[in-house]
Amino acid sequence: NVEILAGGGCTDAQYSPKCQLTSGTTTTQTLSSHHSGRLYRATASSGTQTYTLPATTAQRGTFYTFVCGDAGGEILVTPASGDTISVKASEGGANVTTVAGTGIKNTAATNIKGDLITLMSDGTSEWFAIDQSGTWASQ
Repeated sequence: NVEILAGGGCTDAQYSPKCQLTSGTTTTQTLSSHHSGRLYRATASSGTQTYTLPATTAQRGTFYTFVCGDAGGEILVTPASGDTISVKASEGGANVTTVAGTGIKNTAATNIKGDLITLMSDGTSEWFAIDQSGTWASQ
């Protein structure tokens, strides 16, 4: 389950603007389509915090935002087997498309608090960045 900042009244499956900002997460999260639109703030102070995306098939328009909440930790976003993620290495940088099933990472060596990425599904086999700041690389 995902803890919600909004306090009482929000459930894991509820879609409401007040229920879309998650509190700081430090554990591995497996996302589903009903989590679409949520912002995940990674607050682990060390190690790698992993978020696993659902398969893109039939998920067109599903999107998630991941924010670095502690520069001591790393964020790893992993797609389902067979899916790719297409991002810029950095704002204005070269395009990076992962090998199918391989994730993207915002590493502790280069990240700063506030780095973020928003990924959207094309509904077939790719997640693509619609917003980002900071450096993101193929795993």
